[in-house]
Amino acid sequence: MGLDAFVYCDCFERDNLRSNPPGGMELRVGPNGEVTSDAPDDSAWHAFTAWKLAKACLHQGMILVRHRLGNDATIAQIRGELEKDAARFPILLEKVVYSGTHTCDWLPFSTLRQLTEELKEINPDPAHIPAADALRLFKIQIAELIIAAQITRKPICF
Repeated sequence: MGLDAFVYCDCFERDNLRSNPPGGMELRVGPNGEVTSDAPDDSAWHAFTAWKLAKACLHQGMILVRHRLGNDATIAQIRGELEKDAARFPILLEKVVYSGTHTCDWLPFSTLRQLTEELKEINPDPAHIPAADALRLFKIQIAELIIAAQITRKPICF
């Protein structure tokens, strides 16, 4: 297991869909940025999820950016480094790397400014930190997720 993070695309909001949803379903955007629908039955729900995965837009599953942040051990290593100066990384520690396997939660768009500031504080020195490579990759991936969230005005999901 590991920790994945992603940002949903905004193709629905920009009316940039390649095809209409099956059966004329009414779509809405959930609080996590995902396009969803109240399908009347299981068959309609399966048709909707298949449409969303491969036919709705150019993004598979309507996800603009997705990153594997690391397995449980890598996330624990990153968390260990950030905990050395925990006061500088409250969002990262409490909402991102608190677990190497959390799912079904998200960072609200309103937290992105503070998350960006926290990310700027990560400056691993390769001579002194065993986790330097993991921290550098983590910083790049979170930065890309922040950019995608800013462009779409959507949360970062896990």
